[in-house]
Amino acid sequence: MLTPQKSLSTFRSIVGSAFSYERVEADPAVMYLLDPQSRIVYCNLAWNRFANDNDAPELVREKVIGTSVLDVTVDPLRGFYEHIYSQVKKAREPWEYNFECSSDEQYRMLRMRIFPLPKSFLLVENSVRVERPHTAVAVDTTEFCYTDSRGMVVMCAHCRRTRHPDTDRWDWVPRFVANLPPNTSHGLCKNCRSFYFGS
Repeated sequence: MLTPQKSLSTFRSIVGSAFSYERVEADPAVMYLLDPQSRIVYCNLAWNRFANDNDAPELVREKVIGTSVLDVTVDPLRGFYEHIYSQVKKAREPWEYNFECSSDEQYRMLRMRIFPLPKSFLLVENSVRVERPHTAVAVDTTEFCYTDSRGMVVMCAHCRRTRHPDTDRWDWVPRFVANLPPNTSHGLCKNCRSFYFGS
């Protein structure tokens, strides 16, 4: 297990002069360092602010250091990001992408930038591009309305809308975003599948 001191030492030895530790630590964007196995070896203070602002104290940096970022990426997107991390290491070129990371009350579009570093480490930066109250029409209902024949509630891994089991309709259900039903699985709605995979 990485200690905070080891995490800082790893950051300074890998990142070196490419990014100032003081600047990264103070940056308002969420930034984290991944080792060659995609384990989180450093997170900046903005990571903790984001976790706490979203009622996720279990995700503060002291608790996630040493965790593979792929282990906390939901299935429909795990392969996508695994491929991107591999491509950035191979091409040795930065990569960027916009993605949605909304809460039950706020619509957020973030910009992810991934920087290749020595020894196949990656520095990832997530900065807020758009943040505003949701304008989607909210559905206030129970999970039973969205439970499919397998007993599962399916939520889009990107936009966080919930699939209506009898149609291909995906609804904005803020209650499910705030508190996932215990029988939730993840998929991608048609729009988000096209966004990520072009199909």
